[in-house]
Amino acid sequence: MRSDLITQEIWHFIGLFDQIVEQARQRIDYDGFRGAADGQAEMEMAAVSPTTPHPDAAAPEFRPKTGNPAPAEAATSGPVTESRLDLSAPAQDRTAPPPASANPDTGAPVNLSGSAGSALPDLPPPGSVMIVMRQSNVATDSDLLLMTPAETAFLDPAIFADPLQDLMAVAQSLGVIGALPTPSDQASIAEMGRALQAAVEAAAPAAVAGADVFIARGTDTLGVHVNGVAADDLPVLQDHLPEVPDAPKTSVEIAQATAAQEETPAPDIDHLVLAGGNTVVNEALVSISWLDAPVITVMGGLIRIDAISQINVSAESQWLDGAPLAPVEAPQGLINSALFDRPDAGTAGTEDGGSPLGWIVTTVAGDLIVLNWITQTNFLIDTDILSVALTGSTSYIVTGDNTLVNTADLLELSWSYDLIVIGGSMIDLALIRQTNVLHDVDAVTGGLADMGGNLLWNQAVISDDGLDTIAPMAPGMAGLANAAAKGGMGLGQSILNDPAFDGLDLLRVLHIEGDLLMVQAIDQTNVMGDADQVAMAAGAAMTQEGAEISLITGANALINIAEIASGGMDSTIHVQGEAYSDALLYQANFFGDPEDGVAPGLQGLVAEAVAFLADDMIAEGDAPDPAVLDAALHGIQTDGLNVMLA
Repeated sequence: MRSDLITQEIWHFIGLFDQIVEQARQRIDYDGFRGAADGQAEMEMAAVSPTTPHPDAAAPEFRPKTGNPAPAEAATSGPVTESRLDLSAPAQDRTAPPPASANPDTGAPVNLSGSAGSALPDLPPPGSVMIVMRQSNVATDSDLLLMTPAETAFLDPAIFADPLQDLMAVAQSLGVIGALPTPSDQASIAEMGRALQAAVEAAAPAAVAGADVFIARGTDTLGVHVNGVAADDLPVLQDHLPEVPDAPKTSVEIAQATAAQEETPAPDIDHLVLAGGNTVVNEALVSISWLDAPVITVMGGLIRIDAISQINVSAESQWLDGAPLAPVEAPQGLINSALFDRPDAGTAGTEDGGSPLGWIVTTVAGDLIVLNWITQTNFLIDTDILSVALTGSTSYIVTGDNTLVNTADLLELSWSYDLIVIGGSMIDLALIRQTNVLHDVDAVTGGLADMGGNLLWNQAVISDDGLDTIAPMAPGMAGLANAAAKGGMGLGQSILNDPAFDGLDLLRVLHIEGDLLMVQAIDQTNVMGDADQVAMAAGAAMTQEGAEISLITGANALINIAEIASGGMDSTIHVQGEAYSDALLYQANFFGDPEDGVAPGLQGLVAEAVAFLADDMIAEGDAPDPAVLDAALHGIQTDGLNVMLA
């Protein structure tokens, strides 16, 4: 008993209570109970012989036959027929017998009736998709920093607005594909297709003096082209980005590095003044595999266009101590790169599996639209007026270094079919339009500066996994849409014997009653005005021996990156109406300076100078009106943005 109490205390300690009592209470109380239905007699055990019928069960009426069976009758002679199941009828009639077809050997009509209630595969129709995306950044960064009384007259930043708009007009005149209005309905998409066709057919080098223009059409667009020159690979953006030094290290960072490395690292830059270094980026990717088939029949017309338009326009004005510097002869920072990637034409392998035994049809009432429309715009005005005196051991002054980014990434997947029958027309457009406009004015007095070094970057890719071949209407296919419109689509043997259908048991057919409209468009625009006026006053750092001073007024980057990737398969498109298919690559670079007359507003800037001076340098009563100062710093018009988008 003692041990039982000790055991119970241990059980209690671990959370098990009164185990001895519970063990005593474990009783079997259910052996004496038994559930029985009303009127059910108890079953008695009885000895039963396997050969004796049970009294409660009737013996089955089965009498096996004895002896050898009679020989089977000989089959009647006749042709071996081929069965074909037509699954093209509406859902309520799909179990009806298919139309008769001719035996390929004897010509005798044969037909196979589907059994009532037979299950058929589900073939869902594709849906339309319409995505219209607009991304826009508009920023004005006007900085006025007067650390010391300036001895130089600064220009009113507002006068730089007109030259920028002039450059935007130059970019517009260089383009061969104008701004396209956003489609609002099926009719506007069809109209846009015809307008784009007219623009591609009429594309020619723009009559702008000093512009470097390259145009390629058709198969000449295939591969990589960089500024009109064929290349093996696309350039890498990282290899061309402007280099902007990091901020000088602080005393704390130097102390931490010293403790870790046991030596004092020398900072790369002691004093950094960054008035440029702006970056604007547009990036868009459309990956689509929405609708395709190895055989497509178009009862109307066909317009298929792949087009890339790339334009860079830059005008730089560099002044040092009041005198203009020689313009850059051949800037390295204007880069247009494009890739058209399509599979090579070849003989597709076919399976020796025979033609399909039947077909199933799904119908789209009206038009089928696949639209992805992306518009990205960056508009940046950066005007800096600096009168700087560098003192101390390190300094870091940043009035630029702005960053604007637009990004879009679309992935769209749907269905593929074996045969697509289009009752109307087919429009398939892939368009990328990229434009960069930069007006960079750098005026520095009292020191040296890193001017220029800007990058205008356009990179575009249009790729297609499948090769589309346009062919005239094949015999037997012309009446498919008419037959489908009347409630049934019969596929003749000439259609089923198409090599593209070899090895298929069941042909999946998509019938579009109206038009098939597919548009993938990316429109990217960067506009930047960077006007930097910097007066470096003499300071302790300027005379300090060995001091590293960096003044950057350029190093701006305008970047457009776009890709349209279409997944699919090799297709033969049979067109009954007029067919138009083409590809266009247009690349244009323009680099101007004030003497070119492109930006006439830059001429005579000195004569129009408006001085923003320190208080002790302005005569009494000559101080500018605060409203005028505000207009100069913040009143730059941005109406020119609409010039590129309207």
